[in-house]
Amino acid sequence: MFKIWDTAGQERFRSMAPMYYRGAKAAILVFDLTNEESFQRAASWIRDLKAHADPDVVICLAGNKCDKDPSYDVSECESFASSVGAQFVRTSALTGEGVDQLFGVLSQNVYKTYKSKSIKSSKGVDVVKLNTGNDMKNSSSSATNANAPSSCC
Repeated sequence: MFKIWDTAGQERFRSMAPMYYRGAKAAILVFDLTNEESFQRAASWIRDLKAHADPDVVICLAGNKCDKDPSYDVSECESFASSVGAQFVRTSALTGEGVDQLFGVLSQNVYKTYKSKSIKSSKGVDVVKLNTGNDMKNSSSSATNANAPSSCC
């Protein structure tokens, strides 16, 4: 199970971002493939994330709007992801393309990274315990209805 916090990448919320990053084991940084400036800002968000998250944080870069023509050379995204130890996945919030792949890659990498810290459940299954006690207190959580329509933005 993942707890997902969306900081929306808006500069006005940037000062609050470190509290979301604290102790994070995984992160997805989403940027717009049709806006090179969006991609260029990713480096500073990664720097902030690495300064406040778990030292072994698993990072995926999601190049969103893959259903449209990119405005720059997307191979730069792959090179950047590799240089910061992240995985790059093309996604589309509109069509859903790449979203399952993104969460699959993230899940597998979290498991591989933290497997040595796993414990056996009562049913003999490996359970990767990610809670470090740094979770935000008094946060509301609700179960997601898989059949409910989703929307973006």
